Amino acid sequence: MTRKFSIVPDEPTNIPPPSKDNPSHGSFSVYEKGKSPSIDFQLMDGTSEFLRYAHILHGDISKLEDVNGDEIKLLYSTHTVSVKGYCLQKIYDLIKTDQLISLRENDERFINAVEDHEPFITQIEIIWRKEEGASGSSE
Repeated sequence: MTRKFSIVPDEPTNIPPPSKDNPSHGSFSVYEKGKSPSIDFQLMDGTSEFLRYAHILHGDISKLEDVNGDEIKLLYSTHTVSVKGYCLQKIYDLIKTDQLISLRENDERFINAVEDHEPFITQIEIIWRKEEGASGSSE
């Protein structure tokens, strides 16, 4: 009796190679560039939520004081979105021109898997604005 074995690589093989328009760092890709009416926010727990560009009222980017990182805040008519990470200016510029399809949150311990100048998202927080008012905070 003969048995056949196949060697399966440890790394996923279905990840597309990096391109100029959609940089990918294996499974640590944090954004997808392209035309879309909405942004799909993908969280580490597997949940995903999209919000439409047409509902953005305001957006800004700032440096985080406690760590060497950035924060993008997007104020929607119904939600407030906070995106924290590193080198986020490229993502902010894509949001301003409606050229971002998705953002993906990643565990900070994998930051060395991306180039130093590439964006890396450590936290995405989506808050229903009714909840903000109930907790006493305001914009």
